[in-house]
Amino acid sequence: MIEIKNLKKKYKNIEVLKGISMSLPRYGIVALCGPSGCGKTTLLNSLAGLIEFEGEIKIDNKSVHYSQNDEFRLQNIGFIFQDFRLFNNETVMENILFPLETISNMSKDKKEIKCKELLKLVDLKGKENAYVSLLSGGEKQRVCIARSIVNDPKILLADEPTGALDNKNSKQVMNILSKIAKKSLVIIVTHDRSLAFEYADEIYEIMDGRIVNHSHNSHNNHHVYVPILRNGVSNKKPSISPLFLLKHAIHSLKRKKIRSFICVFTTSLSLIGVGLALSLSMIISKNIKDAYSSLIKKDQIVVSIKNENKNKFGEYAISGIEANEIKNKYKEYVYDLGYLYQADFEEVFCDSNELVLKDTTYHSPIKGIGARNINEFEWLDIKKVDVFPNKIEQLDNNEIVLGLNNATINEICYLLRIERGINSLSNYIKTHNLDLVFNFEHIDWEYSDQQLVTLRGFVLQSDLCIYHTNHKWNQYMFEDSMRFPTSDAISEENYYPWTLKKIPYLYAKENVDRLLTSLNYDEEYDCYLFELAQQKHFPLLYKNMEAKDKRRIIIYSNTIESIPLRLTNYFKDFDSNLTNPIMGCYKGYVIYPTSLMMGFSETTFISKDYNTNLDAIDIETTYRLDADEKIEYPDNLIVGHFTKTMGKGLSFECLPQKILDGKEPESLDEIVISKAMKKSLEIENIGELIYFSFPKNVIASENGQIIKEYITIPLTITGVVDSTENIIYHEEYWTTSFFQSRIGISIFDLKVQNISFSVLDNKDITTTISSLSKAFPKYTIVNPLNDINTSIDELCNYVSIITSIFALFASITSVLLLSLCTYLHIFESRKEISLARCLGISQKESNKFIYAHSLTLSGLGFLISSIELLFTSTIISYEMNGTFEILINPLSFLAMAILTITISLISSKIISLSMRRNNIIEIQKY
Repeated sequence: MIEIKNLKKKYKNIEVLKGISMSLPRYGIVALCGPSGCGKTTLLNSLAGLIEFEGEIKIDNKSVHYSQNDEFRLQNIGFIFQDFRLFNNETVMENILFPLETISNMSKDKKEIKCKELLKLVDLKGKENAYVSLLSGGEKQRVCIARSIVNDPKILLADEPTGALDNKNSKQVMNILSKIAKKSLVIIVTHDRSLAFEYADEIYEIMDGRIVNHSHNSHNNHHVYVPILRNGVSNKKPSISPLFLLKHAIHSLKRKKIRSFICVFTTSLSLIGVGLALSLSMIISKNIKDAYSSLIKKDQIVVSIKNENKNKFGEYAISGIEANEIKNKYKEYVYDLGYLYQADFEEVFCDSNELVLKDTTYHSPIKGIGARNINEFEWLDIKKVDVFPNKIEQLDNNEIVLGLNNATINEICYLLRIERGINSLSNYIKTHNLDLVFNFEHIDWEYSDQQLVTLRGFVLQSDLCIYHTNHKWNQYMFEDSMRFPTSDAISEENYYPWTLKKIPYLYAKENVDRLLTSLNYDEEYDCYLFELAQQKHFPLLYKNMEAKDKRRIIIYSNTIESIPLRLTNYFKDFDSNLTNPIMGCYKGYVIYPTSLMMGFSETTFISKDYNTNLDAIDIETTYRLDADEKIEYPDNLIVGHFTKTMGKGLSFECLPQKILDGKEPESLDEIVISKAMKKSLEIENIGELIYFSFPKNVIASENGQIIKEYITIPLTITGVVDSTENIIYHEEYWTTSFFQSRIGISIFDLKVQNISFSVLDNKDITTTISSLSKAFPKYTIVNPLNDINTSIDELCNYVSIITSIFALFASITSVLLLSLCTYLHIFESRKEISLARCLGISQKESNKFIYAHSLTLSGLGFLISSIELLFTSTIISYEMNGTFEILINPLSFLAMAILTITISLISSKIISLSMRRNNIIEIQKY
C-alpha cells in the first residue's frame, strides 16, 4: 500500500532522514521505534505530506507531494497526537465531527449516529456534549482517536499516542488502535519497545535517520470487527462549517474577556463614528428643520423689501393743500380737515397760560383752560351737545363756546357776582357780552400776549374744553393772531424753540375703519402715512375715550420703506398659485424670514373669561428679565407669540373660502376661529365673546422689570373653520388695521415689511419664486424653509466631514488593534490552527479561523455600535426637541456593516499574509 524509496530530509544542513526505504501493508499496526531525534516524527510528517522531502513516497501508487496533499490527507489519513490537539473549548461531538463536517454531505442525524458509535468504540459513551477542557488526559486521547477515524481513513498516523498517559490508559488506547487496525493501516511512532512488540504487526527500529532493524510480530491477530457507519462517497469540496467557526470564535473571545472587550469597544467607536457621520447630520438637520417648520409652514414664500429701513428721514407732516385733496376725494367718509399742533404748551407758556374773565375787579382765571385747550378744541357743529343759553350755528373767530362742569360754572358765577347756577350764567350771557382773555407769557423769550374772546355759550360736561364752528380755529389763534411760526419736520428740533409742529388731520365720519382701509389701499397715497390719533396726540380729548370713538386721522409723509397693502392683490393676480397673504410689520404681527418665525410680536392672550386674561397679564407684567422660572399661565387660555406660532400657539390666517359654521366677520371686532380654538376655549355657540389682550407699550426698567401696558379688546365669534391649530381668521388687512384702530399701535410700526403667501402647489414653488422675482425686482422673494434647509444641509455636511475624519482615524486604530488581537488569538490557538492543517484543511480554509475570529470581534463591535448609535441619536433628539425619538439614517447601519466587514478582512488579511510564508509544521511556532 505504501512504498517509500530513498527518503531524505535535511534541516539547516543537518540530515535527519538518510535514504530510508520501506514497504508498508494495507492493514495492521506498524511501529516506528527509536530514541528521540532519530527521525521518527519526521518520517511520519513526510508520509502525511506535511513537510518537503527528497525521495519518493507512494500511497496506493499515488505520489505524496507537500504542495498538493491537503485534500488527500483529509480523506485518507487520520492523526493521533501525543498532546491530543483538540479544540478544548468545543464539545466532544464538535471535535469528532470536525473533519467529517468539512468534507461530507452526510445528514446531521447520520453524523450524530456515527459520532455515538465512535464514542462507544473508544469507551466514551454519553460524553458527546461534554466540553473537552473538562476531560482527563486518557479521555482526550480517546476523543482524538475517535476523531482520527471519523472520515474512514486508510492510514492512521499516531505520534507517541501513549506518551502522556499512564499504563492503564496506554493499554486502553492501544487496544482501541488494535481494533482500528482491522480495516486501516495504523502507523505508531513510539519509544516504548515493549508496547510496540506487544501490539505491532511490524516494527521498524530507526537510529540516526536510518532503519537499523525490521521485524514481524506474529502474535497479534486483529480479529475484532469494528461496526462503524461508513461515510459513503462525497464530491463536496472541503469546507469548515461556518457554525463551528462562529462557536469557536465566541469561545475564544470568552477565554480572553478583557482583551476582547477592549478590542470590541474600540471597534465600536470607529463604527459609531461612521454611523454618526451619516446619522448625526440627519438628526441635527431633521430637528432643526422640524423646529423651524413648527414656526412657519413649508409651503410658504415670503416677500420682503430689499433695503429695510424703518424710518430713513424721520417724521414729516404733509401740507394742508395735500390734506385738503385727500379730504375732497373721500368726502363721503370725512367731515373736514383740521390741524394739530405738537408742542409742550405748559413749557412754551411757562410763566402764564390761562383764560381769565376780563371785566372783574380781581384777577380771575378759569382754572383748567389754556393753550392746550385751544389746540384740542372740539368742533361744535358735529358734536351732538346742548348749548346754553341757545343753539349756535356759527361762531366768529373771536367767539367761543366752553365745555364747563358745575364747579367751574359756579366759580364763574361767583366771579361775576351773580347767582350761582346754570340758568343764572345762561341769562347773564344772553344779556351781556362776557369777554374772556387768554394770557400767554414766557419771560425768558421776552414773549407776552393776550387774546380777547367772547363767550357765546357753554356746554355742561365733566371735562373742560373749548368748542368752535371753525374747524381750523386753532390755526387762526396760533398762527394768524399769535404769529407763531410752524414746521412740518415733526421729529427734528427747530432753531427757534417756539416753533410749533403743525400736522393736518382728517375728522372721519362714522366708519373710521373703512376710511383707513381705503386710504391704505389707495395707490395714489402710497407716499402718505395715515395715523389714527391716540392720546399722545390729544391728551385732553382722548383721556377716557375708547378706541372705536377716535375719529381723527393724522397724515404724515411716508418716509418708511414698506410694501403697499394693495400689492397683495397684484401678487395673487400675477400667480394664481398664491393664497392666504399674511402681512408682517414691526409690531403687531411680525414675520422674520431669516429665522422662520412668524406671529404676534408680543405675548398675546385670548380667552373666554375676562378675568383669566387679567390673571395672565398680572403674571406677564411681573416677570423679570433675569427670571429663570418657566411662566405658568392660567388654564383655558391661548398664548400667542412669534416663537410659538404652530401647534398650541395662537396665529392668524386669511379667511378661507369655506367656513364650517357661521359667517364671515363684518368688522374688526368680529373674528372667525378654528375648530381647535373653539374646543380649547370651550366655546359653545357662535356669537359668544372672547377677550384679546395685547401690550400697547413694552418697557424694560433699569431693575430688570418688564413694564407692559396691555389693552384688552372683546371680540365676537362669527364663524368656525375646520383646523387643528389655534387660528384667528379675518381679512388680510386685520393684522394692521386691528392693531392700529383697536390697540393703538402707531402706523410707523405697522407699515408692512413682509408678506407671507401660502402656495397651493408646493411642487411649483421654485417656479413661482423665480417668476415673481423677475416681475417684482424691488422685493426679495424666498421660501424661508427651503433656504434654511439648504444652509442646514451645508452645515450638516461639515459635521459629516468632521465625524468621517474621526471615523477614519478610529477605523485605522481598530484595524491595528483588531489585527493585534487576532494575532494574539492565533498565537494562543496555534495548536488548533496547526491541527486543522494537519488534518488536511487547506491553508485557505484554515485562514477561516482568522477571519471568523476577526469577524466575530468586529461583529460584536457592530452590535454595540448600533446600540450606541440608537442611544446617542435618542439623547441628541431629546436634547434638541425634548422628545425621545429614534432618528437614524438607514444608510448608517449599511455603512457600519460595510466598515465592519472591511476592518475584519483587512486585519485578517494582514495575519494570513504573515502566515502564508510558513509551512504546516512552522505554524505551531505562533
